[in-house]
Amino acid sequence: MSDIRRSREDKQSAPIVSVLPIRQEGNADKERCARQTAAFFGATYLERRGRSVEELFAKTSANVVVLAGDEPSLIHRQAPEMALRYHPGMSLLRLREHQRGRQDRLLRAIGVRPGDVVLDATCGLLGDALLLAAGVGQSGRVIAVESTFLVARLMQYAVRWTRSIPPDVAEHLAGIEMLWGDSGRILSKLGDASVDAVYFDPMFHHPLERSAAMEPLRIFANHQVLTRDVFADACRVARRTVVIKCRLGDKLLSDLPVLPDKTNASFAFAVWQRGRP
Repeated sequence: MSDIRRSREDKQSAPIVSVLPIRQEGNADKERCARQTAAFFGATYLERRGRSVEELFAKTSANVVVLAGDEPSLIHRQAPEMALRYHPGMSLLRLREHQRGRQDRLLRAIGVRPGDVVLDATCGLLGDALLLAAGVGQSGRVIAVESTFLVARLMQYAVRWTRSIPPDVAEHLAGIEMLWGDSGRILSKLGDASVDAVYFDPMFHHPLERSAAMEPLRIFANHQVLTRDVFADACRVARRTVVIKCRLGDKLLSDLPVLPDKTNASFAFAVWQRGRP
């Protein structure tokens, strides 16, 4: 896996500004940390001066405001009432079930084993990557890839510095190798059978259910569909399995050599397995 490198494609071109929460203005230590956070996200730091988010958008050309508080969040001009921040959400409940000995559906579909190397090619808010990290254990490795620069930066911040979560969650997050880049390009550079499994969870155009975390993510996310070429590269790279989260009836299930893990659910994990006809 030494041939994985961080993508060098350009950051999104839209201007980004970073400000402190209003309640932290005037605190020199908070301002110093906020300036460091702004630099981390490639944003221009602005003094808040009591202005609302709507006023900041009205007074600047920025499409995104980074709210550089104790835990940073992203606010997009299209939906100034919603903030994207890291939180384990439903994955925390899934993790607790896994810890009680109830195998997570994704881990079962992939066939995760302790010590495995798994590439999460569309990691989003790291919900599935957290379960994968728990499944592979300390002897394994999870590489999480996110193509959207700001989401990748937010998740890189989470795996390095987020502290407002349970210690075991923080430990699993810290073990995830978080990369910014195009998963297709990264896969094309990897050697044959160089990871145990590859996982894709493309952003559904119509969500299965509304989620307070997923709604702001949809504004920032890459909605590109999985292509045959990228899938073929994933099959070349994976020693055992490639898994795609999709809707039952999705064209993927008929176009690709995959089998759904369930046929009576709202979604399926479509599984390609090496050596299976």
